[in-house]
Amino acid sequence: MRPRDRKGDYAMVSFRVGNTMTENGGVSRGVCENTDGLLTSVVERKSIAYNPDHEIVFTDEKGEEQKLDPKTTVSMNMWDFTPDYFELAEREFNKFLDRNLTTPNAELVIPDVADALIKLGEVTIKILDADSRWFGWFISDIQ
Repeated sequence: MRPRDRKGDYAMVSFRVGNTMTENGGVSRGVCENTDGLLTSVVERKSIAYNPDHEIVFTDEKGEEQKLDPKTTVSMNMWDFTPDYFELAEREFNKFLDRNLTTPNAELVIPDVADALIKLGEVTIKILDADSRWFGWFISDIQ
């Protein structure tokens, strides 16, 4: 683990996926792994939804359905970064562009950057656990 100092010491509010679901369709969440209260991995998963048996599932990179325990830690993009993050994020964005410049639908999301920085050993991200329930609305609800 890298030495603890102010630069690169970040935090993320985490939720339990079961508290962030809706009956109105799929959601995107950063599925997290952590050890001793520190984030060790975060992978953005799209279209997390209930299956007919009301289990929480998503489709992985191989096209296979994966189940998530309702208590799985997820990110809803509530991050606490210090200003040094933006220099690191810019570097990761440039790498992303090098890899994806000809891929029109490519998307770089904050969890991708956070995960890369963790794996490079450049940052430490503390998990701030929230057991609150998410609530929200969809555009179709207000039209």
